[in-house]
Amino acid sequence: MNPQVTAALISAGVALTVAVLGIAGAIVAQTYATRRAFQGSLALFERQRAADEHRQHEQAQREDAFRFAEQRRSTYGRFASLARDLADANDAERTATKNSERIGRQLDRVRPGSASDLEESAEAAQQVAAAARTRREQLDVDYGAAREEIHLLGTPDVRAAADELWSAARQATHSAGADYQAARAAFLKTVRQELGIAPP
Repeated sequence: MNPQVTAALISAGVALTVAVLGIAGAIVAQTYATRRAFQGSLALFERQRAADEHRQHEQAQREDAFRFAEQRRSTYGRFASLARDLADANDAERTATKNSERIGRQLDRVRPGSASDLEESAEAAQQVAAAARTRREQLDVDYGAAREEIHLLGTPDVRAAADELWSAARQATHSAGADYQAARAAFLKTVRQELGIAPP
């Protein structure tokens, strides 16, 4: 074989080998770069997903805390309102009972048969007293249920203040309500502290 042809074949073989090695190197480099890019994208995706999950979890916790605070605010407000209504109902019941008793005493002093207006007044007073008693009994039941909710939702300080208000409201009247007013003020102060509400 001619040395020039041999040299040309060797040169062509080397060139082909270099070209094949270059292409193979480029493929390997491209595969490595693609793999690294994919791994980087996957890691970025995982970090973003973890950050999104963390944000969603924090948002859910904030929403739950807000709902819980709203539930406590509602329960505490209803409890304070029921305390006032119960004190008013106690006062109304005592007033109606006293009026009924007073009319009954007057009726005892009048001659039989001459007190028809007074008898009607006595009957009406007894009906008012019975209605007031029924209202007070229903409020007492509602008030007890609200107190149980507070024992479920409130802190120990709020529960203690609620118990004091419960006791004072069940005995209170407007004419003798100093204990009730003090217990109500203490309850509201404790509730404001728990809920982070600035005093008015």
